[in-house]
Amino acid sequence: MTKTVSSRLGLITNGRSDLQRSVIAHHQLQTFFDPILISEEVGLAKPEPALFLRPVQDWGLTPEQVLFIGDHPLHDIKGAEAVGMTAVLKSNQPVVNSPSSYTVNDWSELEPILIKLNSERRSRS
Repeated sequence: MTKTVSSRLGLITNGRSDLQRSVIAHHQLQTFFDPILISEEVGLAKPEPALFLRPVQDWGLTPEQVLFIGDHPLHDIKGAEAVGMTAVLKSNQPVVNSPSSYTVNDWSELEPILIKLNSERRSRS
C-alpha cells in the first residue's frame, strides 16, 4: 500500500501590495497558492516569525511539516528555519556557505530534495 502525499502551496512576499499583486496576476499564481500573504497587506514582514506561522496554523500543521523555498538568506531562509521549517535557498548564483541545509540553482534540483525529505518523513511516522 502506498501512501499519498498531499501538498499545499502558500506564498509569502515582502513589498508593496500593488507591485506584488501585479506580478502575481501576470504569472497567474493566485490559482496555485493559498494563502498569498503580502507584507504590506498583513502588517508583518519576513523574517518576522508570525508571518511564517500564519499559513502553518491555518493549515493545521506544525512548522516541521512545512518546506519553505526562498531566495533571500536572511528574510526567507533564516526566518523559516527560526520557526522550525525546513528551508531551501533558491539562488541564481553559486552559493558558498549557504545558510540553508539545501540550496538549488535550478528548479530541476528541487525534485531529489523533495524525494529525500518525503522519504525521511515517512520513515519517522
